[in-house]
Amino acid sequence: MKNQSLKKLAVTAGLAGLAMSARGATIVQTFSQTYALTASPLGSAPTINATWNVSQYNGFGGLTSLTGVQYDVATQIYYRGTLVALSASQSYQVQVRSDFNFNLPGTAPDIASVDPTITTSSATSPGSALTTFNAPSTYPTAATASASATQAVLAGDLGTYVGSGTVPVVAAGSLLTSALGGYHNTSDLGLTTPYVFVNNAKVFPMFGLQEYSLVATLTVTYTVPEPGTYAAIGFVALVAGHQVLSRRKRLTALVSAA
Repeated sequence: MKNQSLKKLAVTAGLAGLAMSARGATIVQTFSQTYALTASPLGSAPTINATWNVSQYNGFGGLTSLTGVQYDVATQIYYRGTLVALSASQSYQVQVRSDFNFNLPGTAPDIASVDPTITTSSATSPGSALTTFNAPSTYPTAATASASATQAVLAGDLGTYVGSGTVPVVAAGSLLTSALGGYHNTSDLGLTTPYVFVNNAKVFPMFGLQEYSLVATLTVTYTVPEPGTYAAIGFVALVAGHQVLSRRKRLTALVSAA
């Protein structure tokens, strides 16, 4: 009787330990797309347009083991270009804006608040009138801006991520053809430049000499049991199975003796 009580205690303790350690491990999947620096409007419009297939969780326990799904997104824009001023020593700011959207599976809302904006500040054109200069002034280094966001999946949506297939995340990114006020996008040739805007009426982007890049990155993190938990489950099952087998043997012996 004492040995049986100890065995029961071992099983109970094992299950309790399992419940406490079933949260800490993670499975991480990362996706990224970059649109390399391209001239506009002579080049193609810089855009991010990707469908990333996130692998579902098909580990031990399925939905009972998957305790969390988290999305982390990061976006970046880069810009460099050549400008010209009608008069010497003109202060100016350049603005480049973006729009990113991540369409998530299930009932989760889109992640749309990750739209970085480049605004160069306190830059001054050197030299005499009609002398070209670069933005940023450390050309060929590009000005950059970034944004990020984190969103956890609701518990009711976790079943979407369990299985042996994939779930799609649609990522889209582009540059905006509008500024935030007080900026113009008239080029030195009089034509408009689609994405770069300047806040000084005497400073103009050089037509076709503006370059842009976009980057979008998605990280998906599954929270699942620690690897050691699987071993604990196996140990508990082994002990429990041994108990059942022992009981059957005792019952068989009793029946035979009767």
